[in-house]
Amino acid sequence: MTHFDVEPTFDPDDGRYHLECDWRAVPGPGIVVVEAVAHVMCCDALDLEPLQNAVDVDGLEAILTSAHAAPVTIEFEYANARVRLGRNGHLSIEPE
Repeated sequence: MTHFDVEPTFDPDDGRYHLECDWRAVPGPGIVVVEAVAHVMCCDALDLEPLQNAVDVDGLEAILTSAHAAPVTIEFEYANARVRLGRNGHLSIEPE
């Protein structure tokens, strides 16, 4: 897995971590999710379960990088956190 700097910021008003990302400019949305969740959970990304166990990674990438303009939000559980991704580039992580 390729490591790069992903540091979501914590919002005390909603208890979630947030990150803005251009899905087409990163190696893959799945990598961003794993790295961001690892940052939030204070662990190494390689210590997390495979993202494929929680969501179809190919489908996730296809939806988020699609040229369609319709707003889409994808939500799933991963590594003891609720993850929400939007086609608009927003990622939020809510630890359980």
